[in-house]
Amino acid sequence: MRFEDTYFFRCANNPYIRFPKPWDTYFTLPLSVPLSEWLCKTRLTPNTISVLSLLVAFVAAAFFYRGDHVSLILGALSFQLSYILDCADGYVARKKNLASPLGHWIDHTFDEIKKPVLLIALLMGQDALDHVAPWGWIAALLYIFSRVLVKTDSTVKGTGEGASVGRDLQRVGTSGMLLTSRQAWLFRHFGIVILFTSIEAQALTFVVGPVTGHPLTFILISALLSIAWFLYVDGFRYWQRVLRAAARAEHHDHQDVGRANI
Repeated sequence: MRFEDTYFFRCANNPYIRFPKPWDTYFTLPLSVPLSEWLCKTRLTPNTISVLSLLVAFVAAAFFYRGDHVSLILGALSFQLSYILDCADGYVARKKNLASPLGHWIDHTFDEIKKPVLLIALLMGQDALDHVAPWGWIAALLYIFSRVLVKTDSTVKGTGEGASVGRDLQRVGTSGMLLTSRQAWLFRHFGIVILFTSIEAQALTFVVGPVTGHPLTFILISALLSIAWFLYVDGFRYWQRVLRAAARAEHHDHQDVGRANI
C-alpha cells in the first residue's frame, strides 16, 4: 500500500490542514480532523474552542503537579486532548471562514500561556516527590531558552519573501501549500513537511516524558534537540541559503550592468 492511500495521509492532505509535522500526522490529525468536522456542525466558535483547549491544559497541569506516575499519564493524555482542540480551532476557523486577527492572537497567546504553566507544574510535582536535581532545573531553563530562540527566529524571518529566499517552491496538496522539492517529497511519502519542530519538542516534554515516567530526562532531550535543530537548520542552513541567493543576485546585477555598458 502506498502511503498516499493511508488514513494518515488523507488527514494530512486535508484542504484545511497546512504544513503538517510528524506529531500532527501520526498522533494528532487522525483524531483532530474528525473532531474538527463534528465541531464545524456545532455553534462553537473557534475562540470558544481555544478557551476549552486552555482549560484542558490547566487540567493537565493539575495532574502534572500531583507527580505520581498515574497522574503523569493522565496529564499527558489531557495535554494531548488540549493540543487536539488547539488544532481544531484553526480548522474550524478556516472551514467556516471565521478566521480573524483577534482569534489568531488568542490562539497564539494561549499557546504561550500553556507552556510555562505546564512546565512549572511538572517540575513542582517532581520536586515534591523527589527533589529535582540541578540538571533538571537546567533542562527546564534550556527548554524555555529553546522556545525563545524559535519565537525570535520566526519574528525576525517572518513568513513573507524572506522565509523563501533562495528556494524554488511548488504548490502541493489540497491546501495548496508552497513547498520546496524536498518538502514535497516528504509530504507525499510521509505526510509531513519537516522532520522536527517545536510541536515535537512539546510532545516529548508533555507526553512522552510523563508517559514513560521520565519527565525530566525528556525535558532535557527536547531542549537539546530544539537548540541543535535551531542552530543547524534555522541558523546555519537558512543563512547559508540566503547569502548564496544574495551572491547570485549580485552576480546577475553585475552581468546586467556589463551588458548595458557594451
